Amino acid sequence: MNSKKECLKCKKKVPKDALYCPYCGKKQNITPFPPLNKTYLILILLLCSLAALPITKKTIGSSKPSVSETDYRFITAIGEKEYQELKPLLKTAQEKPEDITSRKIIVKKLFALLQSRDRKNKQEIESVLLPILIQTLLELNSLEPNNPDTIYKIADISLQYKAYDQAEKYFKLYIKLKPKNLEAYLQRATALIFLGNLEEAEGLIKKVVREAPKNFEAHALYAIVLNQSAKTKEAIKEAQLALKYAPEKAKKRIEKFVALLVNPEKALKEDLNLFAAQLKATPNVGSRLNYINLTKKGALEIYFTGFPMDKMPPTVKALFLEKVKNWITSTRLLYKVKIVKFINKPDKLVMEEIKIR
Repeated sequence: MNSKKECLKCKKKVPKDALYCPYCGKKQNITPFPPLNKTYLILILLLCSLAALPITKKTIGSSKPSVSETDYRFITAIGEKEYQELKPLLKTAQEKPEDITSRKIIVKKLFALLQSRDRKNKQEIESVLLPILIQTLLELNSLEPNNPDTIYKIADISLQYKAYDQAEKYFKLYIKLKPKNLEAYLQRATALIFLGNLEEAEGLIKKVVREAPKNFEAHALYAIVLNQSAKTKEAIKEAQLALKYAPEKAKKRIEKFVALLVNPEKALKEDLNLFAAQLKATPNVGSRLNYINLTKKGALEIYFTGFPMDKMPPTVKALFLEKVKNWITSTRLLYKVKIVKFINKPDKLVMEEIKIR
């Protein structure tokens, strides 16, 4: 289920669509991700983040920065004030390999920075901070092997960035230290689902349901496992229980999940119509949009009249691709997008393919 490739630096196996190695933090080459089952893990979006798309380095005007390249990348990503607070801690950690205190402060600050920034700057922040966070966590774990807080953070960041085998390993270690933390059981189950171990994942989820019968995330995950096991009726029942116990802010997502289980084609058609309406509102795109089609192979075909992608203004193209990417990540269906444009005659087509991740 989880395709792998070798990390460019440490040579460990990482997911093909990983932007960074969750083991050493090295940035990876991006490859297209495979098509997924139509109802596959829609609700995982409630439980873990998705990896970001490749970033483009920003420059300010044409002048060369007066600071070092490392300082410049930090300052443009997180701001000068935050970097000046972080810089002495990084220096201390480098000079004192056994210093635990500075590393704990670094981890705390990095997590806060990664979680607090708006999505527009998220990719740039991750490219700078994530490798340092991973390295610091691994160093802390070596210095304090049985610290549950460090082990949990390694497991959590591994799950977020799709190192599911490492996530499962560290959540298992964490549960041994903190067996009453039911959330950790669900997170380990999530990793197991991605690894294809539905039976063990189901056992963990059932334990949570027994001890916390109103835990909506447990019912939602159980619905996913049942659906993947071709038990649609039971899956719908669990999804409806998830909806019953879900907080208000999660109800819309659960409703979408239930609708997808009950009538997948209808739910996807509604999603596609909404996406088409959003795309039509995109400047310089909507007026040339003819129609959008979701193929049986899981590709999104977008038809334009005389609108070559290579001549699209950079800002418009970025906005267009952002909408496409958002639709893909919200449905978790597609692995490629075909941009089809009519040139001169309606029956003459030229195809361009954009590979997302």
